[in-house]
Amino acid sequence: MDFSFSDSSNKIVKFHIEQGSKWNDIKTNNPALDSIFNKVRGQDEVVTQKHIKVLENLINIGDKQTDVSDNNQILSHTEANKINELISNKDKSRIIDTSKGETLQNYSYIDIMEINKDLAFAAKYNVDASSVDTSNLAPGKYYMDTQKVKETKNGDLNESIEPLKMQDKADNPTNNWSEGINREIRTIKLADIDTENMQTIENELRYIGMELGFNVQRVHSGDVWIEDYTIRRADKKVYVQQQTSGEFISRKEKLDIITSRHDISTSGMAAAAVDGKSKDYAKTVLPEEQVKSETYLEGGNVLNTLKSDGTPGAVIGEESIGYTLKSMNLENTPENVEIAKNKIAQDLGLKPGDVTYVPQIDFHIDMFYHPLGDGEMAVPDYDAGIEMLKQGNIKSMDEATRQNMIKKLEELKSKADPILKKAENNLSKSGYKIVKIPCFSVPNDYTVPKINFMNSVGGTSKKAGTFLITNKSDYPELNDAVANVYKKNGIKNVYFVSTEPLLQKGGGIDCLTQEI
Repeated sequence: MDFSFSDSSNKIVKFHIEQGSKWNDIKTNNPALDSIFNKVRGQDEVVTQKHIKVLENLINIGDKQTDVSDNNQILSHTEANKINELISNKDKSRIIDTSKGETLQNYSYIDIMEINKDLAFAAKYNVDASSVDTSNLAPGKYYMDTQKVKETKNGDLNESIEPLKMQDKADNPTNNWSEGINREIRTIKLADIDTENMQTIENELRYIGMELGFNVQRVHSGDVWIEDYTIRRADKKVYVQQQTSGEFISRKEKLDIITSRHDISTSGMAAAAVDGKSKDYAKTVLPEEQVKSETYLEGGNVLNTLKSDGTPGAVIGEESIGYTLKSMNLENTPENVEIAKNKIAQDLGLKPGDVTYVPQIDFHIDMFYHPLGDGEMAVPDYDAGIEMLKQGNIKSMDEATRQNMIKKLEELKSKADPILKKAENNLSKSGYKIVKIPCFSVPNDYTVPKINFMNSVGGTSKKAGTFLITNKSDYPELNDAVANVYKKNGIKNVYFVSTEPLLQKGGGIDCLTQEI
């Protein structure tokens, strides 16, 4: 690559840079250009083809596409300084507080985008804020997200923006750390997507909220499964994934991680956090609340708990360890497993001894386990579920369905017993009291109704006492029977919501919601 620039004494210098050169040997006597080189190289020691492509883009932008360009095929001091300014502008805050009368002005920035390990390019963006009428926005903080990008004749990219409402903080972190019943819920958040029966679910939650004292808030999201995108830490900050699953793990590697349940389910984690959806959702989380992760966790595979002494803990599906090893580029060795566990605890703001790992029946543990009171964990009881069906009291279920359900549950029980026994043993060793709840969930089998009473949202209302919101089945007698089991275990109020279409896709009410 050859180009010309003016050095610190305004002398025109012809410069050559080639692939394989050592960055430490490259000096230009132009501070702005040296700064650009440092930003392009990152931590790399030698020049790569990717670096050269980015530099070609940057020099072209400086000489032809900035407001100080002279198009003389020489990079001047002024043009190099402008490139530096535009690269820095990428990190300019897009958050405005309308309650303080703040508005976003038009500005430009350069983004260096890595396509893969061998390919990257740089482009100049012009942000157009003229379409945003802040006078129509309710008071609060907003993130200005990209709405549309259009290329101009000179190669610039014009970017129009739209406001996304930033999410509220949880003012009492300990109270809202646990997902059990010993917390007060002020707000239940749902994705701002009106598909998959979401409007019905919102209406039902609003009705329940009137009785219990919480409100329902819609938040920006690329998918309905917002539980998976972030995890609230005990210090009120929010764990945010830095990679999507597709960036570090293949389908084969997922199958290697889940060998213990291949005969039950081959569904792996990360179905909801692909395609950058988790990163997109994180834009609505206040920057000061975010904790950037090195590990890979999804909310559905992490259950925040309060232990019997009231201190924060967590129960995590053990497959998260395998995903974290992959995300941190570590081999699966005993030493590295301990490194991963320690890092997981650190990312959650916990001590390693406060984290309990359990083997999984399916892709996420929140489909089969749920915290109740402090130091209590609801676990699936297939024997109790089978017995309920055998008693024949579920009159709304036809006989063929009932017999098929019994058969499928008995088959699953024989496969799942070793997994459940190990999980209960791990929970007991960590001091959790086991609370068995009749279970009717059969993963990856669509010949039986999708029924799940474990995936739930719980708390304590000042108005009505303890409560649990779970998934409604098509069988009222079954709903009532399971509600009575929960009530015998300290849950005063049990509610059922219409999540049937989502259960068909593998998730329930807890997967659809976040609570503060």
